[in-house]
Formats: sequence, C-alpha cells, structure tokens
Amino acid sequence: MSGPKAASIWSRLLGKEIRYAGHDMDAFEEQMRKSAPSWSAFDIRMMFQGYLERGFVAETGDIEMLTKLLGHALRSYEDFAAETTALGSSECQQTLKT
Repeated sequence: MSGPKAASIWSRLLGKEIRYAGHDMDAFEEQMRKSAPSWSAFDIRMMFQGYLERGFVAETGDIEMLTKLLGHALRSYEDFAAETTALGSSECQQTLKT
C-alpha cells in the first residue's frame, strides 16, 4: 500500500480530495512533535521511514499466525477504511440526534 493509494481510498470514501503529503520525514516528525513527546515523534518517524525504505511485506506464515491470534480472517486496508468511515458516519448521526 502506497501513500498515494491510501489517499485515493480515503478520497473516494469521504467524497473529498485527500492528498498524500509525500515522504518528507523531517516535516512529519516536526508535525508529530506538536502532539507527542519528542522521543515518540522520533520513534514513529523511524518506523515509517523504515516502511518507506524497506517495505512492510508479510513473510511466509505471518497471515496464518495473525488469523489464528485474532480468531478471524484479516481484512484489507480498503475494508478497514470503509468500516472506519461508516463508524464515523454513524457516530456523527448519533451526535446530531442528541
């Protein structure tokens, strides 16, 4: 899953343009420091930088192990985004009713 692909999924589901900000890890860390401790912002930056540099692909047996641990099949990122959007929409509707 690439940043632009994730942005396109959210754009479609939310009905508005979501743009991927790019791979500027310095700017990402600086933004994170506004809402997280410096050490945490650095750690998160290093994690995402590693994903960009080396990828994040499941190895043989990972999917089976995770399925067993979770007790259900894994879902795609697009399914996660759709479920999250639907949840957010139902919460917004509940808030408007009260």
